[in-house]
Amino acid sequence: MYNWGRRHAPTTSGGHLSVRTCLTAGMPFAETASRHGHDVDTMLRFYTGTVLGETERGNELLDEFYGSFQR
Repeated sequence: MYNWGRRHAPTTSGGHLSVRTCLTAGMPFAETASRHGHDVDTMLRFYTGTVLGETERGNELLDEFYGSFQR
């Protein structure tokens, strides 16, 4: 098993990829932010828009939520 450690990820585009990978894998926000040298607010403002497929998944979740009221 790879030791991911607690060092901060690079601040280049590799950092964006690393944040995106952690979030897509389901890592908690606080842990992802900590590993990348951010607080959660900063991470959410700058990185979450880069997560692939989040718009579609968000729409699916809302459809499921609002659809449950129509039954």
